[in-house]
Amino acid sequence: MVFAIKWLGPLFFEDKMRALGFSALDAYKSYWIERCTCFGLPADIDRYWHESAKEFVASGGYGSGGSSFFRGAHIGEPGVYRSPYLDELEQNSPAWVKPGDIAPALAIHPCTYYFLLKMRSNAPEAWDPEYEELMERAKLEGEHIAFPVDRPLQSVADVEYYLSEAADFYGFLALNLEGKMRSFGKVGFFMDCAAYDLRIVLACDSKKRHNSLPHPLVEAFIYDLSSPDLVRNLNGFKAISPTMLAYSNFISSQAGVINIYATLAAAKVFLESLD
Repeated sequence: MVFAIKWLGPLFFEDKMRALGFSALDAYKSYWIERCTCFGLPADIDRYWHESAKEFVASGGYGSGGSSFFRGAHIGEPGVYRSPYLDELEQNSPAWVKPGDIAPALAIHPCTYYFLLKMRSNAPEAWDPEYEELMERAKLEGEHIAFPVDRPLQSVADVEYYLSEAADFYGFLALNLEGKMRSFGKVGFFMDCAAYDLRIVLACDSKKRHNSLPHPLVEAFIYDLSSPDLVRNLNGFKAISPTMLAYSNFISSQAGVINIYATLAAAKVFLESLD
């Protein structure tokens, strides 16, 4: 499954999200550029994310996507984009990553590799106690769309309520979930891309807790309508732009609701970016 023969790319995606009022993307990007710089590491993290996203989309969800651990098995196949920049990073990566192999994506950029090692050893510099508050402020002070918060965001039922509100706001349609998708409740919401016969489905994972989570409150899945069994989890669109991780955590109900709307906005923008 290849998502699109032609994709307008991560810059289009981020520009459209910014135009819709989701400015915490910039706060997340600035945070990581500064963090890499402070530790004396290459700060071209933005380029790394963009190239990873191109591979992810071109390979039908098998690419690295910037945040996962592997470059895709289909990278470089006929008609599938392969990044010369990521090839160069891979060739200069640690000895345990063999060029040409399915390489751990987090290991091939010096900055992400550095923090991966620090997290594995639980080193203090791997964790920033101010990160969550920084992203919270970026959303509450920076977003210029006021989404209504008329009930606290405390339970799965609350997430489902706001998912329905956001779906109506962005023009998604209700869908009865079947098969493997039933673990995400009875009802999800979908939007199709007729040009490529693709569908994105959004749903709430009823098995997760929903208070200050390090993952999206709403999961997004994409599949080819001609091969509905080949489903890819878009993981809150962080594979399209890791800056979407700004919308994974929340402290207040208001920020949590922004996270939900951001995920649905990202789904719509991504479909619009398939040219």
